[in-house]
Amino acid sequence: MPINLKYQHVKRFVHDSIYLLVRNSAKVVQWVNTTLIDCMKWQELEEIKHPQIKLTSEVEVYWPDWSNGVELPNYTNSEEIKILCVDAEKEYKNV
Repeated sequence: MPINLKYQHVKRFVHDSIYLLVRNSAKVVQWVNTTLIDCMKWQELEEIKHPQIKLTSEVEVYWPDWSNGVELPNYTNSEEIKILCVDAEKEYKNV
């Protein structure tokens, strides 16, 4: 899926987290939630290979601000991402 990353920014790498600034693009979030999830789950190096302990990864979107985290199931498509964020924002405003 070709996407425009011109206005997207990697903000921080902290321990086992990556913080990205994505400006209103569910398609970019979908790309992150597919491509980077696969990259972060990869463990084919001998040093990190283990038959029982598997690396996992998840994406959280903070919408409408940092006080409201929305956890996305891996591989969620852009339309589902929009619905999850809208629902979370409604819930956030009702609290």
